[in-house]
Amino acid sequence: MAFNVKAVDEFWKQSTRALDIDITDGHKITHMYDSYRAYGWIVRIPGIASILGDADNFYNFTDQNDTLTLAARRITGLSYNVEVIDVNKVNDRFYYPGRPATQTATISFDNMIKGDTAKLLYAWMRTTYDPIFGTHSNPVIAGSQFKRTLEVVQLDAQRNPKLVAKLYGAFPIKWAIGELSYGTNDFATIDVEVKYDFIVQYKTTDSAFENFLGSIIPGV
Repeated sequence: MAFNVKAVDEFWKQSTRALDIDITDGHKITHMYDSYRAYGWIVRIPGIASILGDADNFYNFTDQNDTLTLAARRITGLSYNVEVIDVNKVNDRFYYPGRPATQTATISFDNMIKGDTAKLLYAWMRTTYDPIFGTHSNPVIAGSQFKRTLEVVQLDAQRNPKLVAKLYGAFPIKWAIGELSYGTNDFATIDVEVKYDFIVQYKTTDSAFENFLGSIIPGV
């Protein structure tokens, strides 16, 4: 069968992603309903730079607001649930919402050679319990408050911040170096478990989001 060049050309004219671009800019509809990518996010931890001092700030992991910003490999446990009250009647059973509860978030970071991620996260862990001084919530290390508002910022396909999940009252409860084995082909990791009081989801149009947007994107 002969190859119909004209038919193929007409097909691409009808199937191109730039739909009626000269009239309604309709090509944007092809991205309007995209899902958020599971790997597009960063983690921000406030109040870390003052613990480390100027030497570690050289690597530009902290900004002018004393906030440590790191890319993380994996995060689980960003959720909350409501416990159920079970009320038994004579012949019936009813359920009512009870106390809210949160999970424990587990964050896995790449242990980068430049910047020493293990040291940065270890300093954060010392704000909960400091094995050097043998104290919980040492004010010398933790400052006025060992609990912090942890931010997980969701990025779009162009790597621009769009959503943020804020973990209020967050503090680390576990610091762990990943498996060390010459038999694996992965980068070394640092895992941190974080407990938090409650979680709130924001987006770019919320004032709580705009407060820190400029420190992530210069010029905004």
